[in-house]
Amino acid sequence: MNALYRVTVLLAALLAMGAAAPPPAVPPGDAVSQDDIAPRVRALLSDANGIWSQQFISLGTQYPPPDVTFFRQTIRKACGSDSVLTGTFYCPDERRIYVDQATRVADDLAVAYLVGHEVGHHVQSLLGTTALVAQARSRSSPSVSARTWMVAELQADCYAGIWLGSALKRGVVHSGRALSAVLDAAAAASQAANAHLPPGVQAPDPVLTYGTAPQRLAWLQRGIDGGSINQCDTFGAEASGKL
Repeated sequence: MNALYRVTVLLAALLAMGAAAPPPAVPPGDAVSQDDIAPRVRALLSDANGIWSQQFISLGTQYPPPDVTFFRQTIRKACGSDSVLTGTFYCPDERRIYVDQATRVADDLAVAYLVGHEVGHHVQSLLGTTALVAQARSRSSPSVSARTWMVAELQADCYAGIWLGSALKRGVVHSGRALSAVLDAAAAASQAANAHLPPGVQAPDPVLTYGTAPQRLAWLQRGIDGGSINQCDTFGAEASGKL
């Protein structure tokens, strides 16, 4: 945990900057159908990649954008696994986001959060945080391992907020409802995806995996308000008891 904290402090110089050309926007409050989610995800992903690319340039390095693969409900042999996988997730070994096209989303903000969170995991992978989390978890008890995973998930929410705040200001994303409602919808979508798990496979506890609803909202909002990576030191917050 101390090693993770040191890394996040060293990365604090990475600041949000600039703006990418906005993709076509969806009017506020409009539902996004299953047929529409793939092109909208690609458009939002392109915008997020533009913002993060400029941030990485400020570090004197390049930002390789993630690939994206779309599937419906379940996918087998993805991310080096022979298991049946569900839901939208990021694969660090492939630098690829897998998006379940069957995910039901209520509006444009929900799609944007989905994209921003997975891009947040991509950023973690590029910055080396993902590897450090894996090392820490391999040496930890199950309870500490779960807690470390949760802290990483909250950081991905904060990273999502960095891009989402920029996208909202530039009109790339339109908000049809409160952020808390979007997070509740994301949790419901995750539960729906778990319904497709094979018999006997137990779904992870959502609180232990992602944090409480207030924690997720607080870190997402912190990224939106702060607009920079130094606002997203969830590991430092955990170490000081302020998560």
